[in-house]
Amino acid sequence: MDNAKRLEIIEKQRALYGSDFENIRAVYSRHPDFCRKFWVRGRGRKIHTGFICEVIDRYADIAAQDLNAISVEKNKDIWESIKHENDMLSIVEEAVKQTLICGDGAFKISFDSGLSQYPIVEFVPGDRTEFVMVRGRVKEVVFLKHIKEYVLRERYVRGGIIYELRDIRGKSVSFEEAKICRIKNVYFKDDTLAAVPFYVFSSPEFSGRGKPLFASKEDIADALDEIVSQWMEAVRKSRTKKYIPEGLIPRDKESGAFIKKGLDFDDDFVTLGSSFVEGTEQIQTINPLLPYEGYSRAYLLYLDMLLSGVISPSTLGIDLKKTDNATSQREKEKITLYIRGKIVCALSKALKSLAEKCFKVYSLVYGKETLAGNISVSFGEYAQPDFSAVVNTVATACKAGIMSKTMAVEELYGNTLSKEEKKREVERLG
Repeated sequence: MDNAKRLEIIEKQRALYGSDFENIRAVYSRHPDFCRKFWVRGRGRKIHTGFICEVIDRYADIAAQDLNAISVEKNKDIWESIKHENDMLSIVEEAVKQTLICGDGAFKISFDSGLSQYPIVEFVPGDRTEFVMVRGRVKEVVFLKHIKEYVLRERYVRGGIIYELRDIRGKSVSFEEAKICRIKNVYFKDDTLAAVPFYVFSSPEFSGRGKPLFASKEDIADALDEIVSQWMEAVRKSRTKKYIPEGLIPRDKESGAFIKKGLDFDDDFVTLGSSFVEGTEQIQTINPLLPYEGYSRAYLLYLDMLLSGVISPSTLGIDLKKTDNATSQREKEKITLYIRGKIVCALSKALKSLAEKCFKVYSLVYGKETLAGNISVSFGEYAQPDFSAVVNTVATACKAGIMSKTMAVEELYGNTLSKEEKKREVERLG
C-alpha cells in the first residue's frame, strides 16, 4: 500500500515536470482526489508554465556540471577507463534530474563482456526501484523492468543478483511459462551490494526513501498554470475589433463578393447590417479593456509561492520586485546555495560509494583484488565573488597578519591550480 501511494506521488511530480496535456490529464484522472485540478477540468487552450522543468534543469546544471573530478589513489588508469566507458558526467546529471523529480533512485552496476570490459553504470529512477530496509539499512535494491506483459525484478542483494518474473497481479511466473529466455542468477564471493541508493531529501512519509524537490507544491503549480492560461485567454478575447457596415466593405466588381473576409482567430472585423439612412454608416473600432494589473499581481504572487524555499528567482534570471540591487540579488541566492549544498553533499557520498563498488565488481569479474585507495570527489564553487573582490579581501587579510601566504594562494586560486603550481606560487611570494 505504501509503495502504491509513493508511486502516486511520483506520477504527480512527473505530470508537473512534463508538458503533454493528455499525459497530465491521464495521471490526474486516475485518482479521484485530483479531479478538482485545473488540468483535469475540461478541454481548452491550456498553458503549462514549465517552471518545474526549468528549476530541475538548473539544479542539474549547477550541481552536476560543477563536478570537477572523481579521483582515486590507486589504479587510476582503470578508473579513467570506467569513467570514459560510462560517460559519468551524463549519468550524474541524469541522476540529479530524476532524483529531484521522483525523490530517489539507485545507481546499478552490471557487467556485460559483449559491451565493455569494465563495469557498466546506470541510474534507475525511484518509480522503477524498491528498497528493502532492515533496521534503517538497505538490505537489497530491486530494479523493475517490463518485459511483454510481465515485470522482471532484478534483486540486487548482498552477495549476488537474483532474477524474478511476475505477472500484473504480482504472482511469480517461471521464465519457461512466460516463454522468456531464462536469466541466470549471479552470486559473488563476498557480500558486495552492486547498487548505490541515492536521494537528496529524506521522505517523512516513507522510511528509507527520498522526497521530490517540489513535494507539496502541486496545488500551487497547478494554480499558476491556471492563471497564465486565463491570462492568455483574456488576451485572445480582447483583440481590437472593427465593426464595419456591410455597405462600406469593398466588393469584387464581377462577383459582388467581399474582397476581404474576417477570420475566426484574427477577429479582424465584424460585419454590421447596412442602414438606409444617408450619412449614418460609420466604421467603429473597439479595443476591450484587459485587466493586466490583476493578472500580473496574481502571476507574481503564485510564482513567488512556487519558488519559495526551492530556488532563488535570481538563479532563473527573474526579478519579481524589479527593485533589487546587486547586494539583494546575492542575498537571495542563499536558498539556491543551500539546496545545491544538499545535492552536492548527497552526490559526493553516493559517488564515493559508486567508485568503490565499481572496483569491487571489477575485482570479482577478473578474480584479482583491485583497490581504489582513497576516493575524493571535488566540486567547483557556485556564485563566488569576482576575482578582484577576492584579491582585495585576501590582500587586506595578509596586511593584517591574519592569513598566511599558503592560505592566500589557496583562497585566490582554489582548484584552478595543481598542488605543485600552488607550491611554486608560495615560493615565488617568498
